Amino acid sequence: MKICFYSRFDQAILFPKIAELFKKDEVESIFITQDHNETKVVKDLIPNAKIYEIEDYLEKNWDKFDMASILVAEEKYSIDSVWKLFYTDRFLVNFNYDDSIKFIVGHIKFYEEIFQKEKPDYFINEPVAIFSAYIEYYIGKYYDVKYYGFQVGRLETDTKVFLIDDPFQMNFKLDEKFNKGEFTKEQLELAGKYIDNFRKKGIKPEAEKLQRIEPKFKLKFAYHIIRYIASLFRKKNYSKFNYMHYNQNIKELDQLIFWLRYRCVKKWFKSIDNKDKFYYYPIHYEPEAATLICGGKFKNQLSTIELLSQNIPGNCKLYVKEHYFALIHKKLDFYKQIKRLPNVVLIEPFVNAHELIKQSEGVITITGTGGWEAMLYGKPVYVLGNIFYDTYPGINKIKEIDELSYKIKNVNVSNNDEVLTRYIAAYLESLNDGNYTFANEYTVSAENAKRLYNVLFKVVK
Repeated sequence: MKICFYSRFDQAILFPKIAELFKKDEVESIFITQDHNETKVVKDLIPNAKIYEIEDYLEKNWDKFDMASILVAEEKYSIDSVWKLFYTDRFLVNFNYDDSIKFIVGHIKFYEEIFQKEKPDYFINEPVAIFSAYIEYYIGKYYDVKYYGFQVGRLETDTKVFLIDDPFQMNFKLDEKFNKGEFTKEQLELAGKYIDNFRKKGIKPEAEKLQRIEPKFKLKFAYHIIRYIASLFRKKNYSKFNYMHYNQNIKELDQLIFWLRYRCVKKWFKSIDNKDKFYYYPIHYEPEAATLICGGKFKNQLSTIELLSQNIPGNCKLYVKEHYFALIHKKLDFYKQIKRLPNVVLIEPFVNAHELIKQSEGVITITGTGGWEAMLYGKPVYVLGNIFYDTYPGINKIKEIDELSYKIKNVNVSNNDEVLTRYIAAYLESLNDGNYTFANEYTVSAENAKRLYNVLFKVVK
């Protein structure tokens, strides 16, 4: 057996530790890295590791890539359009047309050569989040390379993980267990406690517990400005072969931009008006896979909000609440355009989301945690994108915007706690011990690598 580990960012520290544990099972490992730095990290942990580096491959072969390969690949790998995959990658906005073609073809050739030569059985990664992993998924299917990605639990982000095997973050174990419908008394009791505990305490993911602090001016902003100036002289920021750093200098100023934008837009934010009847749309953090890949035709959030405003009942408003961290990434015009919609209200980012959910007529989301939380409260949920919990019987799946007004009038909401308890029992059974939150140092520890090895071993053995 052979496993290919996509050792990108901190996975370059974690995956070699998992690979070493697989050695005793006589499993061979190879590694794909994005750039020179990740290659060095892997080599420091496993000096004789077999590594294929994307940056090095693109740089050496850039002039060989041409348009002819694209149509062949689309036909061979059953891809409607490679541009559809390309535009899901938030890092590729700085490429011109000719470089985009070379970039696409380069990745196709890269994976073809590896899979033909190495013939791996599995490709291990996180959820599909960039073009490289997305194109690999399609090429891997052709060469019978099974994709598995680690995904954090919806509310248990620091303690639990589950595996996905497609680009849309679907929890295949949850669906298997729910459809099978065989649960012990203890499993159902645990699920009941999970629901009760959530309803009493309003549990939030660890990352969102930080979202109650209004940004303040900091003297260290001067340090970030210095870092930005220094970044203008960093060679890697001008290498199109290392595209995640290509023209990304401005990221050094994220915290300063965050503070400035909040100062500009805070006057437009409102609190809950208890006289209002409203539907709640939590604005997604972006750019990220939750919208770019899983959002489908609804990935443009401004357009989506405008469409939603035209399809809710006439006596209701649409409350939209910004994701706290998203202020860094959206231009002021995004909020100005929302503000001009008379039945849409921009809600202060620090308003308690649970109060919004409980007071709302229902939650409309692309793929967000707000939909999961509304489901636990027994509120109507309308899902626009593709997300693992849209298989729950009480979810209203919206494939076309014209369906929304009809489904609001003929709402499907499961207030049957027995069905919900069984669904949560299946969800909890699908989870595994482990941490995949790379802001947490424990994630790359030997102990956590052992836990994640155990998760993988169950599916590859």
